[in-house]
Amino acid sequence: MAILLPFIFQRAPGVSSLDLLNSIDVKNNLVV
Repeated sequence: MAILLPFIFQRAPGVSSLDLLNSIDVKNNLVV
């Protein structure tokens, strides 16, 4: 999670909170 957060912020610096949470959920599912 700590490694994914900077990656998500770099990829999409202007996303909304909901989009950010959704991205985290998707990436967690893919990584796990």
